[in-house]
Amino acid sequence: MYDYSSISLAISYQEKLYMVVSRGIEQMSFVQIQACMDDYKHKISTNQLTTNDIKGSTFGISNLGMYGIDRFDAMIYDDDCAIVAIGAIENGQISITFTIDHRIINGVDAAKFVQTIKILAKDTQFFQRNM
Repeated sequence: MYDYSSISLAISYQEKLYMVVSRGIEQMSFVQIQACMDDYKHKISTNQLTTNDIKGSTFGISNLGMYGIDRFDAMIYDDDCAIVAIGAIENGQISITFTIDHRIINGVDAAKFVQTIKILAKDTQFFQRNM
């Protein structure tokens, strides 16, 4: 749907939640993505976050699994086409719930996307190749 991928990621700091945006993420390695997140954490902790840092995303990620929440539904942020809600690891498995705006993405295409994510998540070589 978009010519680029700009992912918003929920980051909490001192009882506040920020949805920071990484632009052109499809061209980044996992190491580069981590560096981008570290930069945002620094900006948030030093009160240097700008409006540009939280606008322009196309897809969101929210993780309450770190708080022991098994499963939840996340609300789509601003103009995003979808958001993924990541739950806690239980018995070696993780719950992932997608909320998709069907005004933007066809349901069949969304199902194929989720199916691809499931395949990639089981492929340990995928993560090693992209580090």
